[in-house]
Amino acid sequence: MNGVGAAEDMVVDKQTGASMMEQLVPEITTHALSYLDYPSLCRLSMTNSLMRKAANDDNAWKALYHKVLIFVNF
Repeated sequence: MNGVGAAEDMVVDKQTGASMMEQLVPEITTHALSYLDYPSLCRLSMTNSLMRKAANDDNAWKALYHKVLIFVNF
């Protein structure tokens, strides 16, 4: 990477100051987090306040719980 890509990766809405993650509908974020395992969800919660809020959402943990239940029952 030549340094230019780093600025392009930080896409921010200039009018609201919201990042791309902040602009996502909460259901999309929850769906994306449903693919993570327990350690990954915990690590994600330590990255920033937005990810902490998303990772600590009850729906994210419910999805993980149901995924583990399915795995255990096989």
